[in-house]
Amino acid sequence: MIENNTSGDVVVTAAQNHLQEIGIDLQGDRSVSEEHISEGLRSITDRLEELGAEPADNNLGGVFVYGTYYENEIFGIHPHCSCERDSCTRCLRCTCPDATFTYRINSEEVDADTFFGIGVEEFMTADTAVIKDQTLICSLCSGERLPAPNFWHKSSGTKISWFVTIGRTMKIDLQGEWEEILLECLTSIQSNQIKN
Repeated sequence: MIENNTSGDVVVTAAQNHLQEIGIDLQGDRSVSEEHISEGLRSITDRLEELGAEPADNNLGGVFVYGTYYENEIFGIHPHCSCERDSCTRCLRCTCPDATFTYRINSEEVDADTFFGIGVEEFMTADTAVIKDQTLICSLCSGERLPAPNFWHKSSGTKISWFVTIGRTMKIDLQGEWEEILLECLTSIQSNQIKN
């Protein structure tokens, strides 16, 4: 946790100032929205990049929206991964067998190639459905296996995942007060040396 000494107070103040500079008020409304959490994650990314962490934008543009690669004793953050390697714990793929899915267009059963091959206009006007046989689904689709989170706070157990950019299709398992977690994370990186 945050130490209560003179140097610790200075570090906390610096982290609080950083949050205020980017528009996050720790004294205001304590309710937590997905956007509020996203702003906090972007502020962590911003601070890490200010201190020399490698941006994870792959030259796609956008400011602090992807996350970055960093881990210390308090938390870890990792951008979305789409390497699709079987060994990657961040981008698990659906392995449901083909027989799991039944495809229908206007109540008529069709094969996958026909279903995905229709034009956009026909797709928008047709009655389409994909039916998944729950007895055949893979461990990812059943929720038995989950991808590793993009952000994890070690002491609270908070885990947050996003798709490509922070804030997009987020899965949030918040275990504690977000403002306290955010302040602890920012404080922990104030004096750490960033290594790429």
